Amino acid sequence: MAQDEKRGKNSKKELALTQGKLYNFQQGHVFYDDMAAYNDIWSDALKKINLCLQIDSATESVDVRPIVVREDNRFVRRQKLSYGSVDFSVYKPNAERTQLEKVKTFSCSQEQFVSLLRTGEFEDVNSELQTL
Repeated sequence: MAQDEKRGKNSKKELALTQGKLYNFQQGHVFYDDMAAYNDIWSDALKKINLCLQIDSATESVDVRPIVVREDNRFVRRQKLSYGSVDFSVYKPNAERTQLEKVKTFSCSQEQFVSLLRTGEFEDVNSELQTL
């Protein structure tokens, strides 16, 4: 991960780690919408969780090849990426909040999965905007 400078309140400089665009989500990775899922006793966490995402299968993002483009008598090296794919399931708590139940399955690129984690929206493999 690279380090970028980030300006905080009162113009203080902060270092933030950044990933870039090469992602590698893998089968079995699970993401919850509430930190209680990671910290609390599971029966208590189920009362707070509203959404869970689980990776069913994935192919990693890779740097396919550098591309050299000639611009104004100069050569410019550009990177071409293959963003990989993610198949994932969405789980929500049942009415009694005693367990999570699978409600839907989606497929998208690894980049769009990151968009989902950041914003709650992503484009699936059919280029349809989905909101969770």
